[in-house]
Amino acid sequence: MSSSMENVYDKSEEDLTQMEPKTDSFWDIGNYKRVVKRMDDGAKLCSEFVKMAQERAEIEAKYVKGLQQWARRWEDSISKGPEYGSLEVGWKAVLKEATRMSETYVDIHRKILNDIIESVNAWKSQNYHRSMLHFKECKKVEDGFFKSQKPWAKKLGKSNRARKAYHHAAKELEMQTNSLQLAENNPDYSMEQCGKVREKRDRAQKDMDKVLAKYKERLSDLQHYQSRYIEDMNAQFEKCQEFEQGRMEFFKKTLLRLKDTLDISKDPRVVDTYEEFANTLEHISSEEDLKWYSVNYGTDMSYNWPEFEGYVMEQQSFSIRQTSTFSNSSPSVSGMANGHSGPLQRIRRPEHSSRNSMQGGGAGSSGSGSSSPAPQQRRDSRSDEGEEDWIDPPSLPPPNKGNTINNKPEAKDDEEEEEDEKREASREAKNEEEAESEKASREAKN
Repeated sequence: MSSSMENVYDKSEEDLTQMEPKTDSFWDIGNYKRVVKRMDDGAKLCSEFVKMAQERAEIEAKYVKGLQQWARRWEDSISKGPEYGSLEVGWKAVLKEATRMSETYVDIHRKILNDIIESVNAWKSQNYHRSMLHFKECKKVEDGFFKSQKPWAKKLGKSNRARKAYHHAAKELEMQTNSLQLAENNPDYSMEQCGKVREKRDRAQKDMDKVLAKYKERLSDLQHYQSRYIEDMNAQFEKCQEFEQGRMEFFKKTLLRLKDTLDISKDPRVVDTYEEFANTLEHISSEEDLKWYSVNYGTDMSYNWPEFEGYVMEQQSFSIRQTSTFSNSSPSVSGMANGHSGPLQRIRRPEHSSRNSMQGGGAGSSGSGSSSPAPQQRRDSRSDEGEEDWIDPPSLPPPNKGNTINNKPEAKDDEEEEEDEKREASREAKNEEEAESEKASREAKN
């Protein structure tokens, strides 16, 4: 056997275990690593599921916060707004639904964090135990596959090398056979030369027969070990399948629990909320709201319609009030002045008013011959200083009915009313002109 043939059989055992797979089949060398990776991916999927659930819980929390803020803001707006009656109750029922549903979503957020995520983390910690570089379960499975495949890999490597040696020897024999045929058919070749070519062909035949026998022996040994290899690899694979089935069943149950957590259609609180919501909206009555508005703000409101009112003499009421005042706080002075009797009122007159009263009082006393000297004497004694005078109440003008200085009736009320009416008419005319001007400008723009 040539030296190249011997080098093929001298490869170390480590090189055999590092053979690259030639196909995609599980049975090929090293393809069990995909199964190991699937187990390692199970731990990663637990982390991914926890991350996904946490994001959903955060969304629920943000939704709860948004619902509550929205309900508070609109509660204040509706309360201060123009809506009224049962329709206002309907508006607020929408906000009540949001508030009650926010409580449901708070429970969803809590269950996702405390039930779903915690259960996944607990399952992962029970089934995956991390070492320095990897999970122990994954390393154990990988070592099991390696040990089951190692004898097969060694035998397969020997068989492959024997096959390569056989093919190499067969190719060499073919070349030597062709060379012998050419030499024998070539008249220029001597017998000696043809003999040397024949010797090379014979050595190639012996080498080929030898490696062929070795190849058949290695292949037979490999085929004999094949059943053991299948059995060992199946055992390791079933362990991985069992582990993966446990993971899948756990995730199935977890997903179903998550579905039940998120499914609020069967929550009795939600059912009650929407039944109450529907009943509130069904009880909205436009007839009752319009009737309420008419009673409180419209034509059904009560009103004191104008009726005939008799005139009440203000002089009489004035005398009654002053009588009560003098009887409690000042001495009464009785007398007959200007044909009336009763208590006198003490007032302060201006200087010219006192003088006028003196002149008028002198004329009255000379013309009528009245005998009431006491009041007149008091008026004479203070006529030059404009101090306090005692007068008979009927001589005072009625309140708000005339001028106390020149005794002329006031006409300001009528004049002011006329002026107000003129000003109001002027404003209305000006507003109409402005409205027509704006309308004309809009039409011009259109």
